Amino acid sequence: MHRWVLTASVRANALERAGFAGVRADVLLAAGDREHAVGTLLVRAFRPAG
Repeated sequence: MHRWVLTASVRANALERAGFAGVRADVLLAAGDREHAVGTLLVRAFRPAG
């Protein structure tokens, strides 16, 4: 399975360039102690009216 490996700041900058405001991107760490565990990227943003 392929996955996009972009940092939170890269995704946040892309959303800001696309006109979104209040952009926040946080990485939620994976639970457990697995060898190949990966976190989840939580992104929040809104598009201003107008």
